[in-house]
Amino acid sequence: MLKTQMQSALPLASEVVADTSPAVADAAWQQKAAQAAEAFEAVFVREMFKDMDKGTQAIAGEQGLFNKGSGSELSGIAQMAVADQIARSRAFGVADAILRQLTPASAGPALKN
Repeated sequence: MLKTQMQSALPLASEVVADTSPAVADAAWQQKAAQAAEAFEAVFVREMFKDMDKGTQAIAGEQGLFNKGSGSELSGIAQMAVADQIARSRAFGVADAILRQLTPASAGPALKN
């Protein structure tokens, strides 16, 4: 799943990196950069949730309250939705850090969806 998530973010990132024109501060370019940065932050948060879930499962054991039951598929979908929302709000700052590296200082902050 991580491979497909990264593959979905790669086209956005390759478009951002491939643009070496002097008009880097262009609004369309900044929008692509923001989308790529948010996609990367979403993948980061999803992986963090997966690791948290594994830790919870290890602690809970088979008879524990938090053991993987019949709703594990829905839980994974819910975690993905929450991770996407966290990435859109840029709560962890990963996307902002990436944008600071990609955009020039004179361009100002990238557009937020």
